[in-house]
Amino acid sequence: MRHLTTKTTLLIIAISFFLYGNLHSQVKIGNNPATIDASSLLELESNDKGFLIPRMSTIERDAIFSPATVLHVYNTTTSLFDYYDGTIWRCISVRINHVLVQSSADFPAAVAGVITLDSTISYEINGLIIVSDKGMGDE
Repeated sequence: MRHLTTKTTLLIIAISFFLYGNLHSQVKIGNNPATIDASSLLELESNDKGFLIPRMSTIERDAIFSPATVLHVYNTTTSLFDYYDGTIWRCISVRINHVLVQSSADFPAAVAGVITLDSTISYEINGLIIVSDKGMGDE
């Protein structure tokens, strides 16, 4: 049986620590790399730069072989962000002029007992909203 030299043993230990550190590490890129949130695998920090997500056309996106679930891209064909849900690509929609209605107070004020909804606003109602003519400005 052959004995390992001290140099070989130290080299094996150093490589082991290096591999272990890479397998269990966090990465931070930014202004203060010494601090990283304990829950993050990757943290980006900047006061004057942003995160640039991969940009591609729908054809290029669809050519990705076996995309990972929740893979994100910016679709230059639709000018929207897309993600892969594990089965199909989905668009991350942007809600503009959107109101989440949780009570009658979220509707526009009634005029002469009538609530007129703005046709340029999307009203989302989840559940039951009871609207009464009591206290709606109709005396």
